[in-house]
Amino acid sequence: MSGDKAASAVRLAGELSGMEGAQAWQVYLGYGSNLFIDLGGQVELPGRDKARVVGEWTLWVSVAAWRLQDAARVLVACEEPRPVIAEKITVLKGRRVTAVTVVPPAMEAVFDFDGVRLLIFPIHSETGSASAGEQNTEWVVWRPQGDIVSVCPGSGKAWTVKPSTEPARRKSAPDAPDSGQTNLQTDPAVPGPAERPVR
Repeated sequence: MSGDKAASAVRLAGELSGMEGAQAWQVYLGYGSNLFIDLGGQVELPGRDKARVVGEWTLWVSVAAWRLQDAARVLVACEEPRPVIAEKITVLKGRRVTAVTVVPPAMEAVFDFDGVRLLIFPIHSETGSASAGEQNTEWVVWRPQGDIVSVCPGSGKAWTVKPSTEPARRKSAPDAPDSGQTNLQTDPAVPGPAERPVR
């Protein structure tokens, strides 16, 4: 493994370290096995028909594979029947993030929620990761400072931090570090969601 990938994984984990201590209060499935976890304070976003409430932090596992496990067993994985997933993911509600680990070279991630771990496995490789030359965003984190961390292992940079296009209504979490625009890997050619998908 190259030192660049290892260093990049350490920087990515650092960008997400502000999640530590944030409590999950909303956990649900989107389309397919897309997993959404809202953490920290609640923020109201204006909508076309009505406002919706999201977390100061939102973790969205998009096209990556994932599973939940504790120290003794696997609790649920992304390919289980939807009713099973919907029931089992509720184990995260009320739990706080105690650690975030990123493993190179594929930028796999482990989010520890008070002993229940969410493991995320990107499903695209460095080469030939998407059809028609487009890269896939595997997982995403919206942060309280109004930006988005997008993980896209096949993109060459592996991850980016970009400003969100959501309205500037986000309150800053008192414990969220200011990114200070340090160690940010940005590239407008690397795709990533500018705002949260409507759920």
